[in-house]
Amino acid sequence: MQENIYDNPSFFEKYSQMARSREGLSGAGEWETLRTVLPPVENKRVLDLGCGYGWHCIWAVEHGAESALGVDISARMLEVARGKIAGDAQLSERIAYRQGAIESLEFPEDSFDLVLSSLSLHYVADYPAVVEKVRRWLKPGGQFVFTVEHPVFTAEGSQDWVLDAAGNIDHFPVDNYYYEGPRTAHFLGETMTKYHRTVTTYLETLLDCGFTLRHVKEPMPPESMRGLPGMADEMRRPMMLIVAAELQDLPETVLDALHALYNASFPALRTDRAALKKRLGIGSGSQVLIHCGAGGLPVGFAVVRQNALLLLCVQPEYRNRGVGSALLERAEAAMRPYGRAVLGHAQDTYIFPGVPMDGGSDAHAFFEKRGYRYIWTAYDMTLDLTAYTHRPELDCKDPALTTRMRLDTPEDRANAGACSAQIESFGSYFAYLPDILLAEWNGEIIGGCGVHPENCFYTEAFPETSTFGPLGVLEAYRNRGVGMRLCQDALDRLKAGGVKRIYIGYTWLEDWYGKLGAKRCIDYWMGEKEL
Repeated sequence: MQENIYDNPSFFEKYSQMARSREGLSGAGEWETLRTVLPPVENKRVLDLGCGYGWHCIWAVEHGAESALGVDISARMLEVARGKIAGDAQLSERIAYRQGAIESLEFPEDSFDLVLSSLSLHYVADYPAVVEKVRRWLKPGGQFVFTVEHPVFTAEGSQDWVLDAAGNIDHFPVDNYYYEGPRTAHFLGETMTKYHRTVTTYLETLLDCGFTLRHVKEPMPPESMRGLPGMADEMRRPMMLIVAAELQDLPETVLDALHALYNASFPALRTDRAALKKRLGIGSGSQVLIHCGAGGLPVGFAVVRQNALLLLCVQPEYRNRGVGSALLERAEAAMRPYGRAVLGHAQDTYIFPGVPMDGGSDAHAFFEKRGYRYIWTAYDMTLDLTAYTHRPELDCKDPALTTRMRLDTPEDRANAGACSAQIESFGSYFAYLPDILLAEWNGEIIGGCGVHPENCFYTEAFPETSTFGPLGVLEAYRNRGVGMRLCQDALDRLKAGGVKRIYIGYTWLEDWYGKLGAKRCIDYWMGEKEL
C-alpha cells in the first residue's frame, strides 16, 4: 500500500462523510457478516492492518482484548483514530497506533493471536509476502481474518456500473478476471491503483502458507440497509469477500506423544517439547501427518512445510513394516503442487538440514530407494568458547567496517531484512530473529549474525550450548575478512556473556570455522525429488 490517496485532503474529506466513517462498524455493510467469523478476543493480542479510524481496535479492546495495535499508512486516518480514544484511559492504555505501509512492517515471531485487515489488502502488490509475514507474526493457533474487495468487483478495474441509453444501471462489467495485477479504479471521484487477484489466489496462498480456512463469505447488504439509496443494486454482484483462516494447533496429549517419539528416534539430537513444536512450525503453518498403531497411539509422523519434508520418524519397533512408506506417500501428496520435494529444510525453518547420518545411520538409503537424489553434504559443528581466543589476523582491518547490535525499531528491522533478503536462502532473518549483530560498511548494512545466548535447538542432547547464526555477508564484501570479523565479534559477545559452547547448524564451511577451533559433529544427506 505504498500509494496513499487517503492523505489527499479532497479525498479524505469525501471519505469522512461516508456512513462507515461517521457511524463506525454499524455503518459498514459487511460488519453484520464479519462479526460472525471473528474469534473471541478476550485476553488476546490483536493487530489491525490498515486500521483506518481504528474502529476494529476499539471493538477488540471493548470485547476484552489484552491489546490492539492499529497500523495505517495515512497520517490523517491515524489522527482521527487517536482522537477517538483520547480521554478514555482504558482504551488509550490498551490501543496503540503506528504509521507505516503494510508491506514494510516487521514484528517478532509469535507476536499476535489475531491479525485483522479490513479493505486494505487489495492495495498491496505482493499479497503472498504479506500472508507469509502474518503467519510468522501469529502465535500457534492464531487467526487471520480479512475483508477485501471481491475479485468480481476488481476484475475489470473501473468499478463503475455500465449505464443504458437512458442513464439507468444496465450491468456491472467483469472482464480480464484471470489477468491479475494493478487496476486503475475510480472511488469518490478520485483515481487510484488497486490490485486484482482471483479468489483462487486469495485462498490458495493461505493454504500454501499452512493456514486452514475457517470461513469464506460474500456479504450481502443487511436487511436494515437495503432501503438506502443504491443498496438494492448491491444485490446484483458481490462487492466484498471475507476470509477467516487459522494456524491449527495440536492437542497437548498428541504433542507429548510426538515429542517422545522424536526423542526415541533421534537420541543424538534430543530436544524439549516446546523447542520441537516451534522449530517444526506446529501450530504455525506446518502440516503434521500422523500414523497410529493398533492402540490408537502415534507410531510415526511426518511434518511438511510447503515443499519441504521437515521430519519423518517411526518408532524403531514399527520400522520395515510400511509405516514410513505410507507417511512419505502422504507427505509427497501434500508437496506435489510445488513440483519438487526437499528433505529437511524449508525456507523459514528446519529441524535438520537434511537426513541425519550420525552413528553410521543409513536412513538416507530409505529415500534413495524412493527416487530422492543426493545433492550435497551439510553438517553441524560445535565450538568450545572456553578454549577460543580472538584471532585478529583473520579480520578485515578497514576502518569502514563496524559492527553493532540491531535496534528494535521498524527502520532498523526493515534495513536489516533488506540486507538478508539479498543473501541466498536467508529470507528476512536479520529483521525478525532476536539479537542480531550487524556488519556495516560506512554505515550501510552489509551482513549480520545471530547471537542469541540461549540453548541451541537440541536442548537435551547439547545442554548449556548457545545458538549461533545465521551468519551472512553480501557477496560483494566476501573474501575480505568481513565475515570473520563479524563472526569473531559475535563470539566475543557470547563469551563475555558467560556462554561456554556454541552450536553452528547447517553449514558447509568446515575449514572456515575450523580456523577458530570448531569441530564437525553431525553430517546430513541433502536430497530432493521431482514430483
